Amino acid sequence: MPRRNTVRTSLPSLDTLEDIAARAAGGDNEALEELGKVSEKLNRRLNQRMRELEKADRTGDAYQRIKSSLGGKARGSQARTGSAEQLFKNAQNALRGLNYKESTLTGIREVDQDTADSFFQHFGLLQPDQSASREQVKRLNRFLGSDGWREMKKAFGSDIGKQISEMILNDEDDIESFLNDMENFENLDTDIFTTLEEWGVEF
Repeated sequence: MPRRNTVRTSLPSLDTLEDIAARAAGGDNEALEELGKVSEKLNRRLNQRMRELEKADRTGDAYQRIKSSLGGKARGSQARTGSAEQLFKNAQNALRGLNYKESTLTGIREVDQDTADSFFQHFGLLQPDQSASREQVKRLNRFLGSDGWREMKKAFGSDIGKQISEMILNDEDDIESFLNDMENFENLDTDIFTTLEEWGVEF
């Protein structure tokens, strides 16, 4: 069965939403109906993105920011009827979430890549025209989100990250075990000093 081509329509601007809402609030029924349709469409689109993020287990900071734009909820309201004020609020919240670059998996991957490249380049481990591999980006992302890294920064500052960066870039055989320890550090019966000594990290 041939795949259907899906066309992504551009998002309306906030000015456009405000103009429609102002006409709706002034008693223009056609504008109120239009506002309801726009609000429903924006929220349906955002809710689909939220489901995609959840399915990919990418419910970190970006996902939480989107939830915050929805008043702490994981889904936006797809109601097409209501007051001009409420429909505008629903549409505005959805638009804010959709405008986050990390509201899509592609956007998250781009941000992860930029973060990794900047991190490695900061320590002189990559040149400005070089990029980390997908696996290296994935490993660094795991490390930067770990409890162990937070403890390391508190104890030694961020410069200690250079040694970990070298471990990741060199694809050392035991890097996966090290990352597992960093991610599960709170469950380890040890402190950060002992843990790093065991892994041969100098501080």
